[in-house]
Amino acid sequence: MLEVIMKRMDALSKLGNTTDTHKLDELSSALDRIQPAGLVERIQAIAQNMSDMAVRVEQILQRSIASNRGVFPDARSRTQKTTRSFLSHTHTHLWMRARWTSDPCYAFYGVDGSDCSFLIYLSEVEWFCPPLAWRNQTTTPTLTPLPKKQAVFHSDVGSLLEQVGTGKESLSFMKRRIRRLAAQWASAARRLDDKLRSRWREQK
Repeated sequence: MLEVIMKRMDALSKLGNTTDTHKLDELSSALDRIQPAGLVERIQAIAQNMSDMAVRVEQILQRSIASNRGVFPDARSRTQKTTRSFLSHTHTHLWMRARWTSDPCYAFYGVDGSDCSFLIYLSEVEWFCPPLAWRNQTTTPTLTPLPKKQAVFHSDVGSLLEQVGTGKESLSFMKRRIRRLAAQWASAARRLDDKLRSRWREQK
């Protein structure tokens, strides 16, 4: 369309200052003919399609809630709260619906073709959608702390030498240095133990 307009404009510029009304009328009628016919109708059709898509998503959610009522108690009321935020992720949901069988990783994460599984996957695995309020949020398990032990000084460096290992010149050098300094370390440990004898020290 732009190409036709440019050609007509080029023809108009060639007229120069002449007053050839026939050519001007021809150009005017050509421009009238190439107006974007049906553009408004196309825009209205696109808007209607978007509205229909939103209605379909709402229906999908309602069906999903109804079919999973036994699995997810009160899912209807809880999911309605997330419907508005989910509508902005409709394109991702439609993509999942079309391609969820393309890779076994989706099934590994619990996707089974149901809308509920799509919602859970997109909100908890990929994080494309906001978290679902009605889903249990996993928390990091708290580890039971190990019992504390009294720190003690060891004068034998044998276990330390075993941990250093063998086979490299740098390790041999470290072992020789440990053996050479072992007596000084033991003496320093005895002095520190005498100094801190009344205090409880935790083993690190």
